[in-house]
Amino acid sequence: MSRRILVWVNWLGAGLLSWVVLIAAFQTNKRFSGETWISSGVLLLLALGLLVILNGLRLWLARLSNRTTRWVLIGLLVLIGLIQLYVALNFVDGTQADSYMVRNQAINLAQGNHHWQDYFQLYPNNVNFTLFEAGLIKLFLGLGIKTPWEFLNILRFLWLDTALFSGLYLIKKFHRWQPGAIGLTLAWLCYTPLYFYGLVAYTDALVLPIAINVLALMWAATATTGWRHWGALVLSWLLLALGVVMKNNLVVFWIALAIGVLFAAVQRRLKWSLSIEWLLGSIAVIFLSMWVMTGIASHEGYQKAPDKATPVTSWMAIGLNENSFGKYTTKDFMSVKQANTAAAKKQVAANLIHSRLKAMSAVDLGIHVSNKMGVFFAKGDFDATTQIAQWVKVPKWYMNRQRSLHFWLLLSTQCWYLMFLIGSIYLLLSRKGQQLVVSVFALMILGLTFFHVGLWEVSARYALPLLPILMILGVIGWSTWPGMALAPRQRKLVSLLAVAGTLFCLAVTLQFSKDQQSVMAILDFQRNGSYAASSTTQLIKPTQQVTNHIPFNMATNQIRVYPTSTTGKVTVILKNGRHELARRTGNPAQVVTLAYPRTVGSNLSLTIINRGKTPVSYYTALANFSQLDGTITSGQRSYLQHSLNLLHAPANLTSNRAIIVMLLGELLLVVLSSRLLPKPQRD
Repeated sequence: MSRRILVWVNWLGAGLLSWVVLIAAFQTNKRFSGETWISSGVLLLLALGLLVILNGLRLWLARLSNRTTRWVLIGLLVLIGLIQLYVALNFVDGTQADSYMVRNQAINLAQGNHHWQDYFQLYPNNVNFTLFEAGLIKLFLGLGIKTPWEFLNILRFLWLDTALFSGLYLIKKFHRWQPGAIGLTLAWLCYTPLYFYGLVAYTDALVLPIAINVLALMWAATATTGWRHWGALVLSWLLLALGVVMKNNLVVFWIALAIGVLFAAVQRRLKWSLSIEWLLGSIAVIFLSMWVMTGIASHEGYQKAPDKATPVTSWMAIGLNENSFGKYTTKDFMSVKQANTAAAKKQVAANLIHSRLKAMSAVDLGIHVSNKMGVFFAKGDFDATTQIAQWVKVPKWYMNRQRSLHFWLLLSTQCWYLMFLIGSIYLLLSRKGQQLVVSVFALMILGLTFFHVGLWEVSARYALPLLPILMILGVIGWSTWPGMALAPRQRKLVSLLAVAGTLFCLAVTLQFSKDQQSVMAILDFQRNGSYAASSTTQLIKPTQQVTNHIPFNMATNQIRVYPTSTTGKVTVILKNGRHELARRTGNPAQVVTLAYPRTVGSNLSLTIINRGKTPVSYYTALANFSQLDGTITSGQRSYLQHSLNLLHAPANLTSNRAIIVMLLGELLLVVLSSRLLPKPQRD
């Protein structure tokens, strides 16, 4: 009976992922219209081509000797390490929204200032991660390093890579080392969201490897004895506790693991004593970790303010907003925040929940759940490309081609994502997937989906902890699905279909690129200071002037500033060194944009002079680290919000050459892969 229940769980997970495939294939371009998504027809053809290529790769890998396989794997791992090191040293996130607030507060704590921003009374869920970040920053400051962000990037990538090695361990335990090990490593190399999230200083990267690491440790604990057994067991408890205290929604992973452990005992795969041992130990360590983190927070000066904190029901109310598909909205947040007491906030949230449920019929609720599923699961990049809005450090080649690069990154990522989903579905439905670990993965997918889609606010990045799970299931499914044999005539047919599909993709993509022409590139956008429903501004009194230096060494010809005043008289001046590039005088609402000759500046300075008789104000960021080069400062400083832009002649989304090379390259790989398929056996 217990085995049948687990099979049902797998089928339910496969059904959910089948729904996700439809959403990811057909509705992404409708749900995320602000991004450059190609038509579903092109996406499906390219994804199909990737499946053919991966199938050919599997057949090629099956012919390799163990020694050759080992060297290919080592080569891929070294390549991953080198790329990650390059990215970590050359790309530094300028932070935005939550990550900006966390970094600012963490620097405060690292410098011995125990005053907490009001933001953390509204969002107490970010306190633990802030304490963790503060500890790391304090360590680097003690070593005399005032720009530790590259080192933190490296640590973040090393942490993310633990999921890769845990995945390789699980693949070996599934007896799918060849070709599964190289398949997973290749996916890890090519899956670009991992590089983006390796740069974002927030909880997403921290919790991403938790599920895979804990499962690998639990499996290792059952296969060893003595100190190795206890070491793996205790480490699994600590990692699970880390996930729960940093992101409370990961409690659904603990529930999935607890169910798996109990079923393992019922099926006599584990001794009851070991199952109870793990359950009690994990509960004890989670509660102990919460108690310890509360004590550390109190020691660092944090005190909860119940009348300011946002009640959990407010996120449920936001999740029921049909107009936003259950995503965060400032209007919903403010309607709860403006209530004066904790009881009043809970009442406002309860009223919102009641009114929204009452307004929805059963059909409306079904449509709303479907829309939330789209937000949660549609994007294979899990919102990675939108998590970094400004850079402290970034190569010129990236900034000058970012629109084109984002287009190709989104497209390739979505193809890989569909492959993971299809492989996962196959494994969940096959007899080879009827293992307890697979069912635990299915429970994790179902649990986190139910939490966010069914109960909570939703966002694409909230599904990020499921990425390693889908990668593992997808790669194991890919390595086990049945082979296919083609006769010579069928090979020619596949080649002809591939050529026809490529010509279709070429025509559509060339036209799409032309339709997405742009005339401006935003190269530097300092927009921190306007989050959590509060904005920081700088007041400029009559005759006073404010100057911000902007070290920037890329070509620009336009700058924008962001005033909050609409009356008065100001002069805005932009210089490059001593050379004046532009000057405008008028009221703040009129003097927003300055145009100037195309300039590669390295010493830009922006000055605002108040020439009127009344004060004027501008949006700013108040930060303990430079918004320009990332250096940690001894005190809080003010930085004017601005954007540096480059106006240019109409340019396609991506070059025709890039489109032709990419699509013909895939066609060549598809044709070569089809040639690797065996011929049918004759009776």
